[in-house]
Amino acid sequence: MARLNLLPAGYAPTRQSGLLKVLAVLVVIIVAGLPLTWLAQRALAQVSLRARLYLLNMEYRVYRKGLSRRTEVRAAEQALTDLKAFFSQTGDRHQWAPVLDELWRILPQGVTLESLSADGEDAVTMNGSADSLQSISQLMVAMQNSATLPGPVLRTSVRQANGRVSFHLECTGKRGDGK
Repeated sequence: MARLNLLPAGYAPTRQSGLLKVLAVLVVIIVAGLPLTWLAQRALAQVSLRARLYLLNMEYRVYRKGLSRRTEVRAAEQALTDLKAFFSQTGDRHQWAPVLDELWRILPQGVTLESLSADGEDAVTMNGSADSLQSISQLMVAMQNSATLPGPVLRTSVRQANGRVSFHLECTGKRGDGK
């Protein structure tokens, strides 16, 4: 078999080594593989975050009932704290027993007290609701005639959407007629 060289003069054919071909293929794989590796890491991180979110959601569903119960306990503790503050502001607890008994006795039917606080030695503030303005008027007349709760002053009264009237009353502890 005869060899025929069709290449220009001075050009000598060289044989490329197999190592150079392997290196070229590796460079192509690395350059193409870097973005794919980064995308794979991001996808793995996203799957991990979704799994963690799912677990947190499941934990929340389990503990949600306990959290609402915890809120109720905090509300009860706050009510107890408010009651203790009421008695500490008023001084001697035995002093207020007759006042509360009198209030219970004169409170007309249809009137509901929502809060009762003492602002000083003689001042008492009441918030509540009543079926009508007439019920509030009856309460104020009874308080004016009372020895322990004289001097009621109606600060606000607002008719609610449900038909009841909310009110804010203050008693100064002093009779309006100077007694």
